[in-house]
Amino acid sequence: MLRKILGTFKISLIAIMEIEASILPVRIRFEKICQNYAYRTLLLGPNHPIRERVPESFPFSTNKEIELNWDRYLD
Repeated sequence: MLRKILGTFKISLIAIMEIEASILPVRIRFEKICQNYAYRTLLLGPNHPIRERVPESFPFSTNKEIELNWDRYLD
């Protein structure tokens, strides 16, 4: 899809096309989506179905900067 938008050849490197199109790499975009989802989960009420499925070890305090180890919460 990115090749069609930019009109590049099949042998063009993805990283170069992302720079040209001013698009973040897939891994960074995915991490941002995950962090936004985790933050929205923190804002849900305690009886919300999504929050009930979250492990007990998930940090629920919103008064400090949260540094999540994503490997612990992938299930």
